[in-house]
Amino acid sequence: MPSGLTLPAGMQARLFETPFKVGDVLFDKQGQARVFSSDRSKQELSATDPCGSWSTAVSGDVLAGINGKAAVALKSSEGYLTVVDYYPDGGNPYGGLFNLRPDGTSTQLKLKADHAGTHDILSLARTDLLLPTELTGVEIPAGMQIQVLRSNYTLGPLGSHFYAPDGTLYVMTSSLNRMSLIKLDPAGKASVYASHELLRGPIWRHGAVLNGLPVVSMDYAPAAGVETRGIYQFQPDGSVTEWTNMRSYAGLHDILPAPNGDGVYFTDFETDNVWHAKDADTAPVGLLDPSLGEIPGALASLAYDSLNQQLFYLNRIEVGSWWGSGPGVRGVYRVAGGIANLYAQAPEGIDWDGLAYADKGPHGAGLYTLERQTGNVLKIAADGSTSVVVKGLPKPSELRFDPQTGNLTVVCDGQYLVQIGTGLTPLQLDNTPTSDAGWYFADFENDNVWYLPAGSDQEVGLLDREIPPGLFSLAYLDSRHELYALNSSGGWPWGGTAGVYLIQPNGTPKLIAEAAAESNFGGLAAGGGHFDQALFWTDPSRNQVLKGGPGYATPEAFLTGVPKPGYLAFSPQGDRLLMVVNEGKQLLWLGPNLGRPTPMASATPAPSTQDQVLFDNGNILAVFNQPTAPTQFTLAQATLMTYLQTYHWNNAQGSAGGTIGLRDSTGKLYGPWPVSTRPGQGGVPNAYWFVEPHIVLPAGDYTVVDSEPATWSQNSANGGQGMAYVKGLPQ
Repeated sequence: MPSGLTLPAGMQARLFETPFKVGDVLFDKQGQARVFSSDRSKQELSATDPCGSWSTAVSGDVLAGINGKAAVALKSSEGYLTVVDYYPDGGNPYGGLFNLRPDGTSTQLKLKADHAGTHDILSLARTDLLLPTELTGVEIPAGMQIQVLRSNYTLGPLGSHFYAPDGTLYVMTSSLNRMSLIKLDPAGKASVYASHELLRGPIWRHGAVLNGLPVVSMDYAPAAGVETRGIYQFQPDGSVTEWTNMRSYAGLHDILPAPNGDGVYFTDFETDNVWHAKDADTAPVGLLDPSLGEIPGALASLAYDSLNQQLFYLNRIEVGSWWGSGPGVRGVYRVAGGIANLYAQAPEGIDWDGLAYADKGPHGAGLYTLERQTGNVLKIAADGSTSVVVKGLPKPSELRFDPQTGNLTVVCDGQYLVQIGTGLTPLQLDNTPTSDAGWYFADFENDNVWYLPAGSDQEVGLLDREIPPGLFSLAYLDSRHELYALNSSGGWPWGGTAGVYLIQPNGTPKLIAEAAAESNFGGLAAGGGHFDQALFWTDPSRNQVLKGGPGYATPEAFLTGVPKPGYLAFSPQGDRLLMVVNEGKQLLWLGPNLGRPTPMASATPAPSTQDQVLFDNGNILAVFNQPTAPTQFTLAQATLMTYLQTYHWNNAQGSAGGTIGLRDSTGKLYGPWPVSTRPGQGGVPNAYWFVEPHIVLPAGDYTVVDSEPATWSQNSANGGQGMAYVKGLPQ
């Protein structure tokens, strides 16, 4: 092993030289290790194991060169879905995603965009739209429950939500890359209700259920890349009906069902008013009369008190924002008699977001809003005072109450649905997919981490903004259903801050560990099984492997003294870690039980087919110079010795050559003979010294004599003997 290598308690390690320079590593669906060549003279995906075997698994043109290559084994068929970095200067003119078959042939996937900087790929772990998670620091009323649902990467950033009368919750995405309206039924089952271009984009978009069908209001926001406006009704069959009477309304914010099925109420902060639209054809009527007083014009969220038949709206004045400074004040207004009456005013410097009314349930009837700066849910009393109901929500933006139970649901940070109340219904989860359901892949030229559903040619970017431009290595932490990526800095096409990033479902990355100045991390993987359920990444600049992620205040050193570690992968069983080290010239295995090493398979000149191996104490574990024990073997009968070899790896330097011979138990010397040499594993020059003496040796005990013990290889696996290989023909 390398000097200075530290191992965790209970772990074994083995270091092997590779026959050529290698790149990324993976495990197939049977848990077998595979290694990509990264050598101009090779084009293969090799099979190896912790006992040292090595063979070609797949060979094909798409595997050529020194470019980045990574793959996942396909579940639904034989072969691999492989990503290839386009790097013709490195000997590979291919780029993109390829179905690589066992015979070496491949078919490129034709996707929406070109992907010339693909570097890593993972299989989709879960198909669910929502997943259960936890949030710390949230305080809820005594006797209540909290359930936190997080958007999955299959869904993406969350916008607003609304309830149907039966308690079905509808949630819309808010992203230029997404266009979904999902529903979460009262039994806890989430499904896609609609997928439509009208739902694409990060704009103000709210919904209500009218006559059993969702209707959605849309703000006109061309600066956000969205040209739609108005109100649209979404049918279960995927068709959409436009309310043509709404085309002149460009500042729509919120929408609520009017009582008794009498159309909808909506706010428009450009055509300043709260409006009542009875249907798709009748012209809307403004509920505020400008002749009776100035209309506070930052009209945003709506709430309806069904117990007292009162309508409220939030005047969302934000100092320094495009909402402006008036008219009116920052707070909640009650609509009555054509006039907006101030009902509750936000304190100076505090912004309120969202507005909802609970007419029953564990929180008590009343009007509620969100305090942006603190993440608190506030209950607004009839005198305009407020009391804190829930504390510490992360970036809350929208709130609604279940009309059946009165339980509260809040959208937080564009990725969480936080449900607070009593008798909460658990989320129904999909089964873990047994066939290929989709993939994530990184592209450092078409900058993003991408999601590709199985059977689709429409890949989806997971990140909307603040995208690091050098994303290349991915890991999925099963224990938290989270996706992570490494970003590399430096010259084009890399850039940004080098480090480990959490890819958040809200479309933003979060830096969790930064690399040292002017350095990059080398590879990323997620542990489990015999290894901690954490992230592991290599730091070649400091010859170490780090461990961190959720639950770690700062990264910890997992391995030190590792020579230039790079890519790494854990076996599916969680019992082995395979790592590329020394710039692709060696592989390091780590695990609690690595099995029994196999003898070294030397590519020796082929003597007579009748020759037999008489002695072989070589192995492909790490080696050191200077034997500590004599190299001895016994011949049971007289033998024609045809071949004698010793090994001089000498820290990858080799040695120019000398002489080798044998000494019997009486002291008689056979030879020594001048040697010929040939390269060793990884192209080390003059690593193998060999002679072909063709002399008959009597039966007896023999010791190998080498003229240069200072460079002769040995290790603890062979008891410190100098490595030798003898062939001959018993007489």
